[in-house]
Amino acid sequence: MNHLILPAKLKLVAIVTIPFLMALLNSTNGLATRELEFERGSSLSFTVNTPADVGDTNVGDAVCDTDGNPGNGSQCTLRAAIQEVNAVAGTETISFDPNLNGATITLNSALPDLLSSVNIVGPGASLITIERSAAPGTPNFRILNIPSGLINVSISGLTLRNGKEDSDGGGIRNLGNLTITATNISGNSALSGGAIFSGEHSKLTVSNSEISGNRTIGGAGAGILGSGALTISDSTCIGVSRAGADPTGAVATSSRRSARPG
Repeated sequence: MNHLILPAKLKLVAIVTIPFLMALLNSTNGLATRELEFERGSSLSFTVNTPADVGDTNVGDAVCDTDGNPGNGSQCTLRAAIQEVNAVAGTETISFDPNLNGATITLNSALPDLLSSVNIVGPGASLITIERSAAPGTPNFRILNIPSGLINVSISGLTLRNGKEDSDGGGIRNLGNLTITATNISGNSALSGGAIFSGEHSKLTVSNSEISGNRTIGGAGAGILGSGALTISDSTCIGVSRAGADPTGAVATSSRRSARPG
C-alpha cells in the first residue's frame, strides 16, 4: 500500500491552522454581532429639514435621506425619520430644522406606526404643523399611531390636525406611554376619541397643551377617549364630560384620571 507522507510543516498547517482560522472566524463574527448590538442600542437623533412627504431610500442605515445622494446632504422628511427610528432599538429623537419654522408637513398617506421609543421635539405649536392632506381623494388616517405598551413616546411643540379615522383616535392612537407637552391637537375626527384614543393599559400625560375643535362620529370623547392612566394639567380641553354622559364632550374616560385645567 502506498502512503502519502506530508512534510512536517504542511502537517502543522493542516492540523493547527484550520481550527485556528475557524476560531478566528467565530471570534470575528461575535465581535461584529456585539458591535451591531451596540449600534442598535445607541440613541440617534434625526433632524427633519424638508416638509415633503416621501420615504427613506435606505431604511436601517441610520441616515435620514430620501434621495440617496450623499453629495447634496441629507433630505430628511418626517416619514423617513420615523422609518429610521423604527429600525433601531433605544430611544431616538426627531427634531426640526429652524429653517422649517412656519411650515406645514402635509401627509398624503398614514405615517409608519411608532415601533420604537422616540422623542418628537417641535419648535412650538405655532411653528410646525403636521396634517393629513385635505385634497380630494386622500384616504382616512390618523396622524400618529403607537401600537405597543412597550413604547415610550413624547411629543412637544407641534400642531397635529385634520386626522380622520374610521375607528378610534383621529389625531393619535396610543397603546403605549405617551407624553404630550405644549402641543395643539385640533380639527381631527374619529368614531371615538376625536383627537386622542388611549387604550386600557396605556398611559397618557397631557400638559400645557390645547385640545379643541375635534369631533367624534357617534362615539365618546371628542377630544380624548381614555381607559388607561390619564393625567391632564395646565391644558385646554373644552367641554369636559364623564364617560358616556355626552358623546360630544372633550374627554370621556373610565381610567385613573387626574386633571388640573389651565
